[in-house]
Parts: sequence; C-alpha cells; structure tokens
Amino acid sequence: QIVAFLKSQMPLYNWNLINVVEFGDTHMSFVKSDENCTITIEALAAKSLMNIVISPKSGSIATGFAAPSSRRSKF
Repeated sequence: QIVAFLKSQMPLYNWNLINVVEFGDTHMSFVKSDENCTITIEALAAKSLMNIVISPKSGSIATGFAAPSSRRSKF
C-alpha cells in the first residue's frame, strides 16, 4: 500500500520514479531536477520502517561533500 501511495504522490511534488525493487525490503528511487531521493521500506512484524534519503545529484556541488538534507517534505 505504501508503494502505491508513494508512486501516486511523489510526482505531485515533481519527483520522477526511476525504479522500484521489491525483494525482501522495498527500495524506491526518485529524481527531480537537482536532487535524488532513495526510499527503503523494511517490513517488520506489525509495522514498517521507512528510511528516506534526499541528496544532491552528482555534479551539482562544485567542491566538497554535502551533508544529507534535513528538510521535511509533505507527502
């Protein structure tokens, strides 16, 4: 259910689905103009654990390393 929700809602915020891998855990990759988003969903006994990482696209930072984004997005 969460995969279907993300597939329908992420495009509303300009995220384009790249791929979904469902083998044990579920891994989803999205991209927009200057950022990547990777979502991992781990199914546990009575709940799910979701990890969301948003990072700049490679080459979008002139020098050094960027810390992962800490801003929150509404879905």
